[in-house]
Amino acid sequence: MRWRAREWRKNNGEVGTQEWQFYKTHGHDQIISLLHEVAKEVMLPGDIPFVVVRGKTGTVVRCNTPLGQRLLKIACADFFQVYLDYPLHHFSPVFRVFAQLRRAVPSSPSSLFDRLVPAEDADSTVLQALRFVTALRRALGRKSIKTAHHNFRRGAKDNFNRFIDALDWLFQRRKEVTVLRFDLHYREAGSQPVKYGDKASFEGVDQFMGYRERFHRSLDRRFCEALLGYAWALEYGREAKWHLHYLVMLAPSDRHDDHSGLVHSLGEKWESLTERRGYIRNVNVSAKHRYSAVGRVRLDNPDVVMGLHFLVSYMTLAGLFVKLDAPERFIAFHTGRFPKKALPQVGRPANRSSGSRLRITIEQAQALVKFI
Repeated sequence: MRWRAREWRKNNGEVGTQEWQFYKTHGHDQIISLLHEVAKEVMLPGDIPFVVVRGKTGTVVRCNTPLGQRLLKIACADFFQVYLDYPLHHFSPVFRVFAQLRRAVPSSPSSLFDRLVPAEDADSTVLQALRFVTALRRALGRKSIKTAHHNFRRGAKDNFNRFIDALDWLFQRRKEVTVLRFDLHYREAGSQPVKYGDKASFEGVDQFMGYRERFHRSLDRRFCEALLGYAWALEYGREAKWHLHYLVMLAPSDRHDDHSGLVHSLGEKWESLTERRGYIRNVNVSAKHRYSAVGRVRLDNPDVVMGLHFLVSYMTLAGLFVKLDAPERFIAFHTGRFPKKALPQVGRPANRSSGSRLRITIEQAQALVKFI
Protein backbone atom coordinates (compact mmCIF):
# COMPACT_ATOMS: atom_id res chain seq x y z
CA MET A 1 0.00 0.00 0.00
CA ARG A 2 2.97 2.31 0.10
CA TRP A 3 2.96 2.81 -3.68
CA ARG A 4 0.37 4.73 -5.64
CA ALA A 5 0.10 5.76 -9.25
CA ARG A 6 0.62 9.51 -9.34
CA GLU A 7 0.23 10.13 -13.02
CA TRP A 8 -1.59 8.36 -15.82
CA ARG A 9 -1.75 9.92 -19.22
CA LYS A 10 -1.82 9.22 -22.94
CA ASN A 11 1.53 9.70 -24.61
CA ASN A 12 1.97 11.70 -27.81
CA GLY A 13 -1.77 11.59 -28.42
CA GLU A 14 -1.71 7.89 -29.28
CA VAL A 15 -4.93 6.09 -28.45
CA GLY A 16 -4.48 3.24 -26.02
CA THR A 17 -0.93 4.15 -25.03
CA GLN A 18 -0.84 4.79 -21.30
CA GLU A 19 1.85 5.41 -18.74
CA TRP A 20 2.00 5.11 -14.97
CA GLN A 21 4.54 6.81 -12.75
CA PHE A 22 4.92 5.78 -9.11
CA TYR A 23 5.83 7.48 -5.87
CA LYS A 24 5.77 6.64 -2.17
CA THR A 25 2.84 7.72 -0.07
CA HIS A 26 3.04 10.61 2.32
CA GLY A 27 3.50 10.28 6.05
CA HIS A 28 -0.14 10.84 6.93
CA ASP A 29 -0.79 7.19 6.05
CA GLN A 30 1.36 6.10 8.98
CA ILE A 31 -1.09 7.67 11.40
CA ILE A 32 -3.18 4.52 10.88
CA SER A 33 -0.62 2.20 12.46
CA LEU A 34 0.42 4.86 15.00
CA LEU A 35 -3.02 5.17 16.52
CA HIS A 36 -3.25 1.37 16.88
CA GLU A 37 0.00 1.43 18.86
CA VAL A 38 -1.30 4.28 20.99
CA ALA A 39 -4.55 2.39 21.61
CA LYS A 40 -2.57 -0.23 23.52
CA GLU A 41 -0.41 2.30 25.32
CA VAL A 42 -3.27 4.52 26.45
CA MET A 43 -4.85 1.63 28.38
CA LEU A 44 -1.77 1.20 30.56
CA PRO A 45 -1.22 3.14 33.81
CA GLY A 46 1.24 6.02 33.53
CA ASP A 47 1.94 9.69 34.15
CA ILE A 48 -0.53 12.39 33.14
CA PRO A 49 0.14 13.01 29.42
CA PHE A 50 -0.66 16.77 29.42
CA VAL A 51 0.20 19.42 32.01
CA VAL A 52 0.15 23.17 32.58
CA VAL A 53 3.60 24.67 33.23
CA ARG A 54 3.48 27.99 35.10
CA GLY A 55 6.58 30.17 34.95
CA LYS A 56 7.66 33.73 35.58
CA THR A 57 6.98 34.76 32.00
CA GLY A 58 3.61 33.05 31.62
CA THR A 59 1.72 29.78 31.29
CA VAL A 60 2.39 27.01 28.76
CA VAL A 61 0.60 23.75 27.95
CA ARG A 62 3.01 20.86 27.36
CA CYS A 63 2.96 17.17 26.52
CA ASN A 64 4.28 15.57 29.70
CA THR A 65 5.05 12.10 28.27
CA PRO A 66 5.84 10.41 24.93
CA LEU A 67 2.24 9.18 24.97
CA GLY A 68 1.07 12.79 25.14
CA GLN A 69 3.20 13.69 22.12
CA ARG A 70 1.81 10.77 20.14
CA LEU A 71 -1.77 11.63 21.10
CA LEU A 72 -1.21 15.21 19.97
CA LYS A 73 0.17 13.98 16.64
CA ILE A 74 -2.95 11.86 16.15
CA ALA A 75 -5.22 14.76 17.10
CA CYS A 76 -3.51 16.87 14.41
CA ALA A 77 -3.89 14.19 11.73
CA ASP A 78 -6.09 14.73 8.70
CA PHE A 79 -8.57 11.87 9.08
CA PHE A 80 -10.62 13.16 6.15
CA GLN A 81 -7.56 12.80 3.90
CA VAL A 82 -7.03 9.23 5.09
CA TYR A 83 -10.63 8.34 4.26
CA LEU A 84 -10.21 9.88 0.80
CA ASP A 85 -7.06 7.84 0.18
CA TYR A 86 -8.79 4.53 0.94
CA PRO A 87 -12.07 4.37 -1.00
CA LEU A 88 -13.90 1.03 -1.02
CA HIS A 89 -12.26 0.16 2.32
CA HIS A 90 -13.48 -0.06 5.85
CA PHE A 91 -11.35 0.73 8.84
CA SER A 92 -10.76 -1.12 12.07
CA PRO A 93 -13.01 -0.42 15.07
CA VAL A 94 -10.04 1.19 16.82
CA PHE A 95 -9.52 3.63 13.94
CA ARG A 96 -13.22 4.50 13.97
CA VAL A 97 -13.10 5.22 17.72
CA PHE A 98 -10.24 7.70 17.22
CA ALA A 99 -11.94 9.27 14.20
CA GLN A 100 -15.19 9.78 16.09
CA LEU A 101 -13.55 11.30 19.16
CA ARG A 102 -11.30 13.47 17.00
CA ARG A 103 -14.38 15.48 15.94
CA ALA A 104 -14.59 16.97 19.43
CA VAL A 105 -10.98 18.25 19.28
CA PRO A 106 -10.24 21.84 18.09
CA SER A 107 -9.21 22.08 14.43
CA SER A 108 -5.59 23.07 15.19
CA PRO A 109 -4.75 21.52 18.57
CA SER A 110 -0.98 21.92 18.14
CA SER A 111 -1.40 25.72 18.21
CA LEU A 112 -2.51 25.44 21.85
CA PHE A 113 0.74 23.79 22.99
CA ASP A 114 4.25 25.07 23.72
CA ARG A 115 3.42 28.77 23.61
CA LEU A 116 2.47 31.38 26.18
CA VAL A 117 -1.28 31.52 26.79
CA PRO A 118 -3.50 32.97 29.53
CA ALA A 119 -3.64 30.72 32.57
CA GLU A 120 -7.39 30.22 32.16
CA ASP A 121 -6.92 29.03 28.54
CA ALA A 122 -4.12 26.68 29.58
CA ASP A 123 -6.25 25.07 32.28
CA SER A 124 -9.14 24.68 29.86
CA THR A 125 -6.91 23.09 27.17
CA VAL A 126 -5.46 20.51 29.56
CA LEU A 127 -8.92 19.71 30.94
CA GLN A 128 -10.26 19.08 27.43
CA ALA A 129 -7.20 16.99 26.50
CA LEU A 130 -7.54 14.80 29.58
CA ARG A 131 -11.27 14.37 28.91
CA PHE A 132 -10.31 13.16 25.41
CA VAL A 133 -7.95 10.57 26.96
CA THR A 134 -10.63 9.44 29.42
CA ALA A 135 -13.21 9.08 26.64
CA LEU A 136 -10.67 7.16 24.57
CA ARG A 137 -9.96 4.72 27.39
CA ARG A 138 -13.65 4.23 28.05
CA ALA A 139 -14.45 3.54 24.38
CA LEU A 140 -11.49 1.23 23.78
CA GLY A 141 -12.23 -0.68 26.96
CA ARG A 142 -15.74 -1.70 25.86
CA LYS A 143 -16.17 -5.41 25.29
CA SER A 144 -18.00 -4.79 22.01
CA ILE A 145 -15.06 -2.82 20.61
CA LYS A 146 -12.54 -5.43 21.73
CA THR A 147 -14.56 -8.25 20.15
CA ALA A 148 -15.14 -6.34 16.92
CA HIS A 149 -11.44 -5.46 16.68
CA HIS A 150 -10.40 -9.07 17.28
CA ASN A 151 -12.74 -10.25 14.52
CA PHE A 152 -11.55 -7.51 12.16
CA ARG A 153 -7.91 -8.60 12.50
CA ARG A 154 -8.54 -12.33 12.14
CA GLY A 155 -8.34 -12.50 8.33
CA ALA A 156 -5.05 -10.60 8.12
CA LYS A 157 -3.51 -12.75 10.86
CA ASP A 158 -4.60 -15.93 9.10
CA ASN A 159 -3.12 -14.69 5.79
CA PHE A 160 0.17 -13.75 7.47
CA ASN A 161 0.52 -17.08 9.27
CA ARG A 162 -0.37 -19.10 6.18
CA PHE A 163 2.12 -17.18 4.03
CA ILE A 164 4.98 -17.21 6.55
CA ASP A 165 4.44 -20.93 7.23
CA ALA A 166 4.49 -21.71 3.51
CA LEU A 167 7.76 -19.85 2.98
CA ASP A 168 9.28 -21.37 6.12
CA TRP A 169 8.53 -24.88 4.88
CA LEU A 170 10.20 -23.97 1.58
CA PHE A 171 13.20 -22.60 3.48
CA GLN A 172 13.66 -25.94 5.18
CA ARG A 173 13.99 -27.72 1.82
CA ARG A 174 15.79 -25.18 -0.40
CA LYS A 175 19.07 -23.35 -0.15
CA GLU A 176 18.49 -21.09 -3.17
CA VAL A 177 15.46 -19.73 -5.02
CA THR A 178 14.77 -17.09 -7.65
CA VAL A 179 12.32 -14.47 -6.38
CA LEU A 180 10.20 -12.35 -8.71
CA ARG A 181 8.33 -9.31 -7.34
CA PHE A 182 5.98 -7.25 -9.45
CA ASP A 183 2.67 -5.41 -9.37
CA LEU A 184 -0.04 -5.78 -12.00
CA HIS A 185 -2.16 -2.72 -12.80
CA TYR A 186 -5.20 -2.37 -15.01
CA ARG A 187 -7.51 0.37 -16.25
CA GLU A 188 -10.66 -0.03 -18.27
CA ALA A 189 -10.81 1.48 -21.76
CA GLY A 190 -11.67 5.17 -21.65
CA SER A 191 -11.12 5.49 -17.89
CA GLN A 192 -9.52 8.56 -16.38
CA PRO A 193 -7.45 9.13 -13.25
CA VAL A 194 -9.65 9.39 -10.16
CA LYS A 195 -10.13 12.87 -8.74
CA TYR A 196 -11.16 13.81 -5.22
CA GLY A 197 -14.91 13.61 -5.00
CA ASP A 198 -15.22 10.91 -7.66
CA LYS A 199 -17.27 7.95 -6.51
CA ALA A 200 -15.26 4.72 -6.38
CA SER A 201 -16.96 1.44 -7.25
CA PHE A 202 -16.32 -2.26 -7.78
CA GLU A 203 -17.12 -1.89 -11.45
CA GLY A 204 -14.46 -3.56 -13.57
CA VAL A 205 -12.93 -5.73 -10.87
CA ASP A 206 -14.52 -8.93 -12.22
CA GLN A 207 -12.94 -8.33 -15.61
CA PHE A 208 -9.62 -7.49 -13.95
CA MET A 209 -9.62 -10.73 -11.95
CA GLY A 210 -10.59 -12.64 -15.07
CA TYR A 211 -7.45 -11.31 -16.73
CA ARG A 212 -5.50 -12.33 -13.61
CA GLU A 213 -6.71 -15.93 -13.92
CA ARG A 214 -5.59 -16.07 -17.56
CA PHE A 215 -2.24 -14.50 -16.60
CA HIS A 216 -1.73 -17.06 -13.87
CA ARG A 217 -2.49 -19.97 -16.17
CA SER A 218 0.28 -18.65 -18.40
CA LEU A 219 2.61 -18.65 -15.36
CA ASP A 220 1.83 -22.32 -14.72
CA ARG A 221 2.45 -23.24 -18.35
CA ARG A 222 5.66 -21.28 -18.59
CA PHE A 223 7.40 -22.41 -15.40
CA CYS A 224 5.74 -25.80 -14.75
CA GLU A 225 7.55 -27.64 -11.92
CA ALA A 226 10.03 -24.76 -11.54
CA LEU A 227 7.20 -22.72 -9.96
CA LEU A 228 7.75 -23.45 -6.26
CA GLY A 229 5.15 -21.09 -4.86
CA TYR A 230 3.44 -17.75 -5.28
CA ALA A 231 1.23 -15.23 -3.52
CA TRP A 232 -0.87 -12.30 -4.66
CA ALA A 233 -2.77 -9.56 -2.87
CA LEU A 234 -5.57 -7.50 -4.44
CA GLU A 235 -5.75 -3.79 -3.62
CA TYR A 236 -7.63 -0.67 -4.70
CA GLY A 237 -6.11 2.80 -4.55
CA ARG A 238 -7.68 6.17 -5.24
CA GLU A 239 -5.22 6.84 -8.08
CA ALA A 240 -3.92 3.35 -8.90
CA LYS A 241 -7.38 1.75 -8.89
CA TRP A 242 -7.31 -2.07 -9.05
CA HIS A 243 -3.88 -3.66 -8.81
CA LEU A 244 -2.20 -6.86 -7.60
CA HIS A 245 1.00 -7.35 -5.64
CA TYR A 246 2.72 -10.56 -6.76
CA LEU A 247 5.50 -12.69 -5.29
CA VAL A 248 6.71 -15.67 -7.35
CA MET A 249 9.38 -18.15 -6.22
CA LEU A 250 11.16 -20.33 -8.79
CA ALA A 251 13.67 -23.14 -8.64
CA PRO A 252 17.01 -21.52 -9.57
CA SER A 253 18.45 -22.30 -13.00
CA ASP A 254 20.46 -20.61 -15.72
CA ARG A 255 17.20 -19.82 -17.52
CA HIS A 256 16.05 -17.74 -14.55
CA ASP A 257 19.26 -15.77 -13.95
CA ASP A 258 17.94 -12.75 -15.86
CA HIS A 259 15.19 -12.27 -13.29
CA SER A 260 14.49 -8.67 -14.32
CA GLY A 261 14.11 -9.81 -17.92
CA LEU A 262 11.74 -12.54 -16.79
CA VAL A 263 9.47 -10.00 -15.10
CA HIS A 264 9.68 -7.77 -18.18
CA SER A 265 8.47 -10.64 -20.36
CA LEU A 266 5.66 -11.34 -17.89
CA GLY A 267 4.70 -7.70 -18.24
CA GLU A 268 4.48 -8.09 -22.00
CA LYS A 269 2.18 -11.06 -21.49
CA TRP A 270 0.00 -9.05 -19.10
CA GLU A 271 -0.23 -6.18 -21.59
CA SER A 272 -1.21 -8.62 -24.34
CA LEU A 273 -3.90 -10.29 -22.22
CA THR A 274 -5.41 -6.95 -21.21
CA GLU A 275 -5.30 -5.47 -24.74
CA ARG A 276 -2.62 -3.02 -23.55
CA ARG A 277 -4.78 -1.69 -20.71
CA GLY A 278 -2.50 -3.36 -18.18
CA TYR A 279 0.86 -2.28 -16.82
CA ILE A 280 3.45 -4.08 -14.70
CA ARG A 281 5.75 -2.54 -12.09
CA ASN A 282 8.96 -4.53 -12.18
CA VAL A 283 10.43 -4.55 -8.66
CA ASN A 284 13.30 -6.81 -9.77
CA VAL A 285 14.69 -4.15 -12.09
CA SER A 286 15.74 -1.90 -9.20
CA ALA A 287 18.90 -2.50 -7.17
CA LYS A 288 17.77 0.03 -4.54
CA HIS A 289 16.36 -2.38 -1.98
CA ARG A 290 17.09 -2.06 1.71
CA TYR A 291 17.23 -5.85 1.90
CA SER A 292 18.12 -8.03 -1.08
CA ALA A 293 15.18 -10.41 -1.47
CA VAL A 294 14.63 -10.47 -5.25
CA GLY A 295 16.44 -12.34 -7.98
CA ARG A 296 18.51 -15.43 -7.27
CA VAL A 297 19.03 -15.48 -3.52
CA ARG A 298 20.44 -17.75 -0.84
CA LEU A 299 17.97 -18.55 1.89
CA ASP A 300 20.65 -18.57 4.57
CA ASN A 301 21.40 -14.89 3.91
CA PRO A 302 20.07 -12.74 6.80
CA ASP A 303 19.32 -9.86 4.40
CA VAL A 304 17.16 -12.17 2.29
CA VAL A 305 15.32 -13.37 5.38
CA MET A 306 14.72 -9.78 6.47
CA GLY A 307 13.57 -8.80 2.99
CA LEU A 308 11.07 -11.65 2.87
CA HIS A 309 9.85 -10.72 6.34
CA PHE A 310 9.07 -7.29 4.92
CA LEU A 311 7.35 -8.68 1.81
CA VAL A 312 5.12 -11.05 3.80
CA SER A 313 4.19 -8.22 6.17
CA TYR A 314 3.63 -5.78 3.32
CA MET A 315 1.27 -8.14 1.49
CA THR A 316 -0.81 -9.19 4.51
CA LEU A 317 -0.64 -6.92 7.56
CA ALA A 318 -2.30 -3.81 6.15
CA GLY A 319 -5.46 -5.84 6.75
CA LEU A 320 -4.96 -5.42 10.49
CA PHE A 321 -5.91 -1.77 10.05
CA VAL A 322 -7.90 -1.33 6.83
CA LYS A 323 -9.30 -3.73 4.25
CA LEU A 324 -11.45 -3.87 1.16
CA ASP A 325 -15.15 -3.55 1.91
CA ALA A 326 -15.86 -6.10 -0.81
CA PRO A 327 -18.66 -8.63 -1.40
CA GLU A 328 -17.95 -12.09 -0.01
CA ARG A 329 -17.21 -13.56 -3.45
CA PHE A 330 -14.01 -11.49 -3.68
CA ILE A 331 -10.70 -13.06 -2.65
CA ALA A 332 -8.17 -10.38 -1.73
CA PHE A 333 -5.21 -12.65 -0.89
CA HIS A 334 -4.10 -16.07 -2.08
CA THR A 335 -1.09 -18.38 -1.95
CA GLY A 336 -0.42 -21.42 -4.09
CA ARG A 337 2.00 -24.24 -4.94
CA PHE A 338 3.58 -24.12 -1.47
CA PRO A 339 3.32 -27.28 0.67
CA LYS A 340 -0.01 -27.60 2.43
CA LYS A 341 1.69 -29.00 5.50
CA ALA A 342 5.21 -29.44 6.83
CA LEU A 343 7.19 -31.85 4.69
CA PRO A 344 8.42 -35.04 6.40
CA GLN A 345 12.07 -35.24 7.41
CA VAL A 346 14.10 -37.45 5.08
CA GLY A 347 17.49 -38.57 6.35
CA ARG A 348 19.70 -36.26 8.35
CA PRO A 349 18.81 -32.55 8.24
CA ALA A 350 21.12 -30.46 6.09
CA ASN A 351 23.54 -28.07 7.72
CA ARG A 352 21.75 -24.72 7.63
CA SER A 353 22.58 -21.42 9.30
CA SER A 354 20.29 -19.89 11.89
CA GLY A 355 19.16 -17.34 9.29
CA SER A 356 17.51 -20.01 7.19
CA ARG A 357 14.34 -20.16 9.29
CA LEU A 358 11.77 -17.58 8.29
CA ARG A 359 9.07 -18.04 10.94
CA ILE A 360 8.35 -14.91 12.99
CA THR A 361 5.32 -13.69 14.91
CA ILE A 362 2.96 -10.96 13.79
CA GLU A 363 4.19 -8.78 16.65
CA GLN A 364 7.79 -9.14 15.44
CA ALA A 365 6.73 -8.32 11.88
CA GLN A 366 4.86 -5.21 12.97
CA ALA A 367 7.93 -3.99 14.85
CA LEU A 368 9.97 -4.28 11.62
CA VAL A 369 7.54 -2.68 9.20
CA LYS A 370 5.95 0.77 9.37
CA PHE A 371 4.17 1.00 6.04
CA ILE A 372 0.73 2.36 6.83
